[in-house]
Amino acid sequence: MASRLDLTGLPKTFDVPGDPSRIGERWKKYIRGFQLYIDGRAITQSFQKYSLLLSCAGEDVQDIFETLGVAVNQETEDPFAVALGALNSYFLPKSNVTYERHLFRQITQASNETVDQYCTQFRSKSKTCNFQDVDGAIKDQLVEGVRSTTLRRKFLEKGDSANLADLLHLARVHEQTQQQALNMGGPSTESVHKLDAHSRPPAGAGPTSTTRPKVHQQAATGSTSSCYSEPESDDEFVFGVTDNHKAEKVSVMIGGVNVPMIIDSGAIVNVIGRDVWEDMKQNGVKCTMMKADKKIYAYGSTHH
Repeated sequence: MASRLDLTGLPKTFDVPGDPSRIGERWKKYIRGFQLYIDGRAITQSFQKYSLLLSCAGEDVQDIFETLGVAVNQETEDPFAVALGALNSYFLPKSNVTYERHLFRQITQASNETVDQYCTQFRSKSKTCNFQDVDGAIKDQLVEGVRSTTLRRKFLEKGDSANLADLLHLARVHEQTQQQALNMGGPSTESVHKLDAHSRPPAGAGPTSTTRPKVHQQAATGSTSSCYSEPESDDEFVFGVTDNHKAEKVSVMIGGVNVPMIIDSGAIVNVIGRDVWEDMKQNGVKCTMMKADKKIYAYGSTHH
């Protein structure tokens, strides 16, 4: 009597209608997961593996397999190997190496991604690129695409004397020390002091000129517009909030537009409202839109 198979946790069906441009990559991952499943269940009999593959993969794959006209002779052939070979030929057509290498070069590092995770993306994609020197190709793209300019400089200093493993070790040390330094130095994000609209500054202070004013406007899209005033001399100025009632608002030239505003000298950045930003745009403000990576919190906020 045949032993009963433990078929709990069967793999999901294969999504044939999914992204057609990635169907080969998706099929490889599906078969990898299926192989791990049958190995974990100690399923070794070829016909059982054959039946499970077609059953798990779903009706779409079954229909495709039937159109391939594959006849399986259980006495002389390995049913699972025959079926898998036929399906691989269908789902894994010969890849366009030029295009695959283009996709390889387009891989970017996310802001919350470590260099090791970034490298894993390259390693996975390199399987379809037919590189003679995989580590060398990954190393070149790693140096070019790493987000940290400090780390890129360190990579370049190493030059050809360092291999990919050396650069990854250097990156791990750099990321670890960066995190340790942030932990020792307090919050890594910039905090904005929240001003009470009804409060009045203590008497006696005037505007302070120290550094060049910089204004970040946080839009709903997550973009930031950075505009700098144009000082008349080589000195750069920033205006602090004073206790003088008349000095609560100052006129700041931002991108060629005069904007009356309160400048909080206790904050690292100053935020303007959307209504002010819309008015500045109507007046032809000259500035550059940039993606904002910084997180800004109200003064005293615990949501860091």
